[in-house]
Amino acid sequence: MAIMKTKILLGALVLCALGVSGARAQSAVVFVPSTDTIESGKVVVGGDLYSHFSRYRNGGLIAVGPTFGYGLTKNIEVGANAYAARAEGGWTGEFQPNIKWRAVDQDKFGINLSLGAIGYVPIKDNSQKAAAKLYVNASRSFESAKNARLTGGVYRIAGGGDSFGDKTGALVAFEQPVTGKLTFVADWTSGRNKLGYSSAGFNYKMGQQDLIVAYAFGNTGRGNNYLSLLYSFTF
Repeated sequence: MAIMKTKILLGALVLCALGVSGARAQSAVVFVPSTDTIESGKVVVGGDLYSHFSRYRNGGLIAVGPTFGYGLTKNIEVGANAYAARAEGGWTGEFQPNIKWRAVDQDKFGINLSLGAIGYVPIKDNSQKAAAKLYVNASRSFESAKNARLTGGVYRIAGGGDSFGDKTGALVAFEQPVTGKLTFVADWTSGRNKLGYSSAGFNYKMGQQDLIVAYAFGNTGRGNNYLSLLYSFTF
C-alpha cells in the first residue's frame, strides 16, 4: 500500500509540476524566458513534447502541445500555446497566452533587459486555478568566452490560489555556443511550485528551425523529472 501511494504521489507531483506549465510559453533558453524577442513581423510555430518514462500507474506522464509566437514590433512579441497532459488520472490541459517586451537592447555591449507575462489557464483540471507569471530579467553576453550568455531575473505569481506554492522566485539561465549550430543551454527556476525546475540540454539550429533536447529535474519530489523535446520553425 505504501509503495502504491508513493507511485500515485510521484505521478501527481510530475503532473502538478508540469501542469503543464513547464512548457515554453515564449522565446526561452529552455524554460526560463530569454531576453530575446521574435523579429518584427516574423512568426514562430512549433510543438513541444514532455515525457516522464514510466507506466501511467507508476507515475508516467506525457504532455504535448503546439506553440505560436509573433514579433509584434522590434522589441515586443506575443504568443499563445495550448498543452494537453496525460497521466494516470486522465487528460488535463492548459492554455498559455503571453507577451514580452525587450526594454533594453544593447547588443553592442552584450546587455539586454526584458519584462513579460505568461498566463496559465487550466483546462479540464479542477485542481488548478488560473495564474499569471510576471517577470523581469537581464542578460549579459561575453565575447571573450565565445559569446557565452548569462541571464538572471525574478518572477512573481498573480493568482493561482494557496495551492500554487511559492509565489516569488529567481530565474537563472546559461548559454554556451559549442559550434555554429549547436549551443549548450541550461536554466533554473527557483521555488517550491509547478514552475520550480532545473534543466540542461542542447539547442541545435538548422536555418530557420530550432530543436532543443533537454532533461528537467524538479526542485521538490523524488522522481519529479522528464525529458523535453522542443521544436520550432520561423517564417
